[in-house]
Amino acid sequence: MGDEAQKRNTDCVYFLASPLTCKKGTDCEYRHSEAARVNPRDCWFWISGNCLNANCSFRHPVGSLIACRITTLHF
Repeated sequence: MGDEAQKRNTDCVYFLASPLTCKKGTDCEYRHSEAARVNPRDCWFWISGNCLNANCSFRHPVGSLIACRITTLHF
């Protein structure tokens, strides 16, 4: 997944707190998903680095893909 697509599919932490908290609204570069906002569970596929569902109702937390990539590095 490209950096721009990854960013667009990562949840906006401000929107998760409250839809009114994100001042960018529809111009926000992060995902605003009402279904994910009310669902406290993280998306297993997102954490694994391969959620392809544009309407996923699970959370796509910031840093999950980075953590996944770091743990899969071979030293």
